[in-house]
Amino acid sequence: MINRLVTPVATTLALLTVTAAPRAQEETEKPKTTEAVATAMVLRTADVEIGTSFLEQFDSDSELPNTNEKQHYVLTVTTDGKIQHKLAEGDVGWMHATIYPVALMKLFETEIEDNWEDISGAAIIGLTQMSMTTQDAAKLMKAVKTFPNQIESFAMGISANPQNQLKGLKLSFSLEPTKNTWLGNLAKHLRPHPQGAPKLTAKNAMMRIGVAIDPEGLNTFLTPVVLTLAKFGAKNKKEREKNASLYLKVMNMQDGTYRSVGDPFGGGMRAIGGLRDTTGFAAILHSDQYQRLMKVAESISPNIETEFEAEAFTHRDIKVAKTIMTTDIDTPLAPAGDQINYSAVAGDYLVTTSALSIEDTKKLIDVAADQKIKRSPLAKNALMVMNIKLLDLLDKIVPGNPLSTQEDPAENLRIVVDNKNASLNVLLHFK
Repeated sequence: MINRLVTPVATTLALLTVTAAPRAQEETEKPKTTEAVATAMVLRTADVEIGTSFLEQFDSDSELPNTNEKQHYVLTVTTDGKIQHKLAEGDVGWMHATIYPVALMKLFETEIEDNWEDISGAAIIGLTQMSMTTQDAAKLMKAVKTFPNQIESFAMGISANPQNQLKGLKLSFSLEPTKNTWLGNLAKHLRPHPQGAPKLTAKNAMMRIGVAIDPEGLNTFLTPVVLTLAKFGAKNKKEREKNASLYLKVMNMQDGTYRSVGDPFGGGMRAIGGLRDTTGFAAILHSDQYQRLMKVAESISPNIETEFEAEAFTHRDIKVAKTIMTTDIDTPLAPAGDQINYSAVAGDYLVTTSALSIEDTKKLIDVAADQKIKRSPLAKNALMVMNIKLLDLLDKIVPGNPLSTQEDPAENLRIVVDNKNASLNVLLHFK
């Protein structure tokens, strides 16, 4: 049970850590002590089985009392390894867990120290296989170890037992950064774009993604992330500097907005991304610099090979680049073994199509070039909204889709990302 609770938490923290850790290391050498340090984890649930399993994980032989329909259990783990429980009023859904990373690291300090050398060594080997130097990989793992000091708390909530009924279930994640840290300042600068996200329509699209993030002030805090990514595929300092310079240019040329619609698993996708410097981005797109970006991506994913053509064709005096990505592994993303993408700068946007024809690409270029793309804020001023036809998605990627046999399955999944209440929040809603 505890593994099922911790895994999504660990995955989310790992993604944040890998990108943000280098800057975080400068600010977190000394662990912060707050009132929350004594509490490592709090679990709230009305399900006695979850509560009992949680107690057993910490070798407690306590028995939970009975509850009425308005009560739930509150189980608190402290840094000395003790666990306490009590009853509280209110609805917490099926389960709600809050983790305090600094205190959690202290609670498992012995286990972490005993295993860190093996964990770090394995990670360094993996990073070097992704074309990062051993020295850079070692520095990154050193920063990873101190990154939890950037996080005040991490919470996860599940509205109902997913084993009973997935439809209607809500799964939420909320990360509260520690104030006056790199991550805290990053969260502070994450704001919805004032013009909203561009609009694209498509009939029966399996996936619709909208992003609207104001880049003003944000890019300064993202620079350490870009510099970390620049280390991948760089064999020496000169290559690393070239990568970093190119990545920073590309980042600053974009305006933080994006929209894509379609089927990413061979059915065709259309995408547009807002640009602040169309001339500069077009120059990069149709040069060997863009091919450099593709080659770095190739070095990170050794099973993928890319072939780039800077000017595959021209439409309305607009150059269109072509990228062919091939793989020798069986993947739904490339059911035919390859994927053809077309890209062009048209109007105020980078226009991209995947697994679509040249004529379809030209139509999208026309819409952008003729300034017919409108913008609007995402729902509730979110930073990102993704809508997925869940049954269609699982049919493509999971043999024998398990939801297809349910009487009333969840057909859609909506994912919303925002930064309200001083936290970074993700909500998954199965409909």
